[in-house]
Amino acid sequence: MRRELRRGLKVLVDVAMILDLALLVARSLTGSALHEWLGIGFFALAVAHNLLNRTWWKTLGRGRWTPLRAVVIVPIVLLVVVCVALLLTVGPLTTALPLRLPSPLGLWQSRSVHAGLACWMYVLAQLHVGTHCGRGVWAWWRRARPLARTIALVGCAVLLALGSYDFVVMGFPVHLAFAYGFAGVAVDAPVAYGVLEVLLAGFPFVALGALARVLSWGSVRQRDSPFVSLR
Repeated sequence: MRRELRRGLKVLVDVAMILDLALLVARSLTGSALHEWLGIGFFALAVAHNLLNRTWWKTLGRGRWTPLRAVVIVPIVLLVVVCVALLLTVGPLTTALPLRLPSPLGLWQSRSVHAGLACWMYVLAQLHVGTHCGRGVWAWWRRARPLARTIALVGCAVLLALGSYDFVVMGFPVHLAFAYGFAGVAVDAPVAYGVLEVLLAGFPFVALGALARVLSWGSVRQRDSPFVSLR
């Protein structure tokens, strides 16, 4: 019972983090004050997420490194580094919160660096989600019928096209290069639509993370490859 409760709490925290991060990216819909509180909420959820997965951190230095292990661990480590660096940029940008963290950057530097790090955090988070999905996707793929596989591939292709379009239109590439000029979501768009657009922009990286996990599996055989079995 305790294990099931812990597993359910993990899922709840993970879903809350994904939605919180999407709302953070859709800053034009929330305004500065709510954006700052959502940021505090996200870091609180990140702490809870790592506490719930603390046993994983204990095993980080054990065992040998494999391609699969690297695919899973590298995005997580980079996420931690980006999150810590992001905290150093919030001080000059804070307007609604009473506490300001010290920062070595000025106002304009903080804006471009903060936006760039936030976009990198979003990309890495989606890659991390994808590596989690990879195991389930591969298990489903091996059991699915050819028609279901074909429909899934077509659906993924559509989502990849739409997600890539949203990714570019929303200005992610600009901010990933740490250049200020984020287009974001239209200010008159409904919040639910804005969040959906942000999630759609992250789908290509979820797919990339899932694919990387599948391809890094040492036990995956050539004849079981999805690209071979569709012939």
